[in-house]
Amino acid sequence: MQIIDAHSHICGDDELVRGMLEELNVQSYNICVAHVANDWHDQRDNYKGIYDKHPERYQWICSFDLPDFEDPGYIDRVKKSLDECFAQGAIGCKVWKNIGMEHKAEDGSYMLVDHPILEPIFDHIAKAGKTLLTHIGEPYACWQSLEFDSPHAGYYTQNPKWHMYGKEDMRSHAEHMQAFDNVIERHPDLRIVGAHLGGLEYSIEKMAERFDRFPNFAIDTGARNYDLAFLPRDEVIAFIEKYQDRILFGIDQGMPPAVADEDEEGRRQNRIERYRFECLEAKQFYSTDDHMEMRGKSVQGLGLSEAILEKFFYKNAGIWYS
Repeated sequence: MQIIDAHSHICGDDELVRGMLEELNVQSYNICVAHVANDWHDQRDNYKGIYDKHPERYQWICSFDLPDFEDPGYIDRVKKSLDECFAQGAIGCKVWKNIGMEHKAEDGSYMLVDHPILEPIFDHIAKAGKTLLTHIGEPYACWQSLEFDSPHAGYYTQNPKWHMYGKEDMRSHAEHMQAFDNVIERHPDLRIVGAHLGGLEYSIEKMAERFDRFPNFAIDTGARNYDLAFLPRDEVIAFIEKYQDRILFGIDQGMPPAVADEDEEGRRQNRIERYRFECLEAKQFYSTDDHMEMRGKSVQGLGLSEAILEKFFYKNAGIWYS
């Protein structure tokens, strides 16, 4: 089965990685992330270079510089950068969770994604006919104690910076989701893909409500396939069947380039094997009704139809990033 991984960060293009992708019949959508300042520019150059060499195996999604409230030329600079990226093959643009969780507005508060400074940028992406990929906020577990039963507890144990439990100065999950809804509503002509099940991985009902409200909205499953596995099986099947045209498959695994250091190369190869494992595990979960173990829990595969699997694993990504 042909697969598009609509959410990946494969930085290293080498025979080992390409061989793995060819074995799995995967095309990767590499995504730039503007962590701080202009650090995403190196990612852009890397992903564009990989795409130029192997367009059958890779596509890429750009980002934009974080808001600079003191620069009167900020918006024009971002628009120019977007035009250059789209002309060079970028199929979309990503806004990351540091908008809302780290970057601050003029008044010193954590700016949300519906801040007015971003409106002309989103308008520009829409006019270019490209897609906005959004990672807004974090999983609901981010605001819960580490004892909360969630597949994300391990991440927050290792990354306490992003764990919001008990941090009263931070924005709430509800505030992030409301700001996100404001953006979707204000831009009906903009295709928007909500990464990581759109930030509502804990509730089939809430994901369905957003789909019903916003026809320009889709989601990817990057780093959230386990969330779906742990939700009630019948509800997940009904949800995917109803919204089968608006759910994109993703893994969200980073993969660094090959290096000379033996230990680092060993870790890189482990990540390649992890990618292979998660891809095969996902295929089994979505396409069969097998009983299987995922992250220590016994679950049953969804056994989706061939027609739905073709959309989920391949066709939907091409449509939403057309």
